[in-house]
Amino acid sequence: MYDMVYAVMVESGITIMLDHKVWVDKAGHVTYKENAFGHKTHYMLTHPEMMLFVDEVGDNSSQKNDGNVEGEKLVVENNQQALI
Repeated sequence: MYDMVYAVMVESGITIMLDHKVWVDKAGHVTYKENAFGHKTHYMLTHPEMMLFVDEVGDNSSQKNDGNVEGEKLVVENNQQALI
């Protein structure tokens, strides 16, 4: 999954793939390990303002128990589940 996400990021121009891994600081500049933020990376963001980031913690995109049956539309308040 990650390989596909990175491939699309490169294809769209949001990032470029480097020939070898480098350390990067918080500002996105190549640096030494002692000044780095995070792990070594093969990728450099060229347009971070275009990046959409979703963390798996607290994000639930599963629709398994959303109450929608066979295309039926239900209207409820925000953060509530339809009770049938």
